[in-house]
Amino acid sequence: MSKKSQQVVEYIAGKRRTIDGTCVVVEDVMKSVKTYTKTLGWGPWDIYHCRPPQLSQTTLRGKNVEYTMDLAITKIGPAYFELIAPVDGPSTYREFLDRGDKGVQHIQSNYNTWGPVRKILDDYKKAGIGIVQSGKFCGNQFFYLDTEKTLGTIYEILKVGPLDSPESTYP
Repeated sequence: MSKKSQQVVEYIAGKRRTIDGTCVVVEDVMKSVKTYTKTLGWGPWDIYHCRPPQLSQTTLRGKNVEYTMDLAITKIGPAYFELIAPVDGPSTYREFLDRGDKGVQHIQSNYNTWGPVRKILDDYKKAGIGIVQSGKFCGNQFFYLDTEKTLGTIYEILKVGPLDSPESTYP
């Protein structure tokens, strides 16, 4: 074993992170859902139109903002895959598309209780990584960490709660 591989690595928030979901930001959720279904056979998709009051407590760079989005979710193996299209208002999704970016906009780790979420957010803050966007959708609370410059993508910490029934499904 090389000396490099024997070195102890200090992880932010004390451990190696898991990935429970991936999100691609798109212009049109339904068009993209149909393309992913046809091309990869993924689905069924749960589709939501995220707007107040189900979407609340939304922030962008520490300021209260209002935005809306369309969301489609499917499970691929043990992880979730999301498609998000910004509809109205300022958000990291709109910024992503306005820059001409394509592909994965964020990855996420899910937690069922507040204890680990608070500790993780505090540990990342101590490491100089703050929250770039946050909000609450139904019973889920999301926190997007400002990791684009270091990881090339945003890292989301999701406090999982009950999710309302989707407004529609596809296929």
